[in-house]
Amino acid sequence: MSSKCYPGCRRVFSGWSKCFIGIFMLSIFYLEVPERCVAYVLPTEQLVQFLAVNASKFKTLVITQFTQQEKGSSLEGKFFELFREKIWMQAPNRYRAEVLSEGRVRREVPDVAFRRLFLADSPDNFMQLLLNMGIDLETVAYARVDGIVAYRIGNAEPASPKILIEKERFLPLQLSYWSIGTRAGALINVRFQDYREVDKGWYPFEITYASDRWPDEVYTVLSILPNGPFDPSVFSSPMSGSRPDQPAEKGEGLSDEERLKRIIQKFEERYQ
Repeated sequence: MSSKCYPGCRRVFSGWSKCFIGIFMLSIFYLEVPERCVAYVLPTEQLVQFLAVNASKFKTLVITQFTQQEKGSSLEGKFFELFREKIWMQAPNRYRAEVLSEGRVRREVPDVAFRRLFLADSPDNFMQLLLNMGIDLETVAYARVDGIVAYRIGNAEPASPKILIEKERFLPLQLSYWSIGTRAGALINVRFQDYREVDKGWYPFEITYASDRWPDEVYTVLSILPNGPFDPSVFSSPMSGSRPDQPAEKGEGLSDEERLKRIIQKFEERYQ
């Protein structure tokens, strides 16, 4: 007995076939669209522009900080020295640091080019700074820093210069670069943490500094004076000279002793 398909039956099967093909094509389209959207990243020029607007708002900064400097290691583990420092900065690249702890003198200042990221400057100059640091400006991708989504400018290899910028606020989270100037060739790794809003800008209250040329250090901000009255002559004084008079700084409501206790406790927890 031969099977027959009547004209009405053919029209039903034909309609179902077209409907199935349409659904199949739509499903492929919707599956591909998210992948294409996720793969898109902002170009370097835009990222640097947002960085300049959000992070680099300060014309001058006066900072008092605790510096934890690695002094070496023993059978019991690493040991550190803790001292207070004061830092004066002026856009785009003027810098001076002075040790405030009695009897403590820095023999040399480590490469501090990373601090220029927080001083007001043009996006073009920031692009040139990153280029001088050895960062490949043509390579941009997504990355994560402690679970935070970020943009990465530069190669992903651990020993390659790069900068990781937080996707939400466009703040620098991590920076690896070749030292500039007389100590050129040393690879420096900097981690920026504990961002706080300061005078309509943002500044990291904890900075971790590591290199193969200078001792590893951790900087914890005690007080910060942004965009205040500033005497440019401070930069003509030697680092070991007398402290210039400065206006009262903005503190966080804790005494230096209380801050020191918290920092030591946090430091012991990290390295125990």
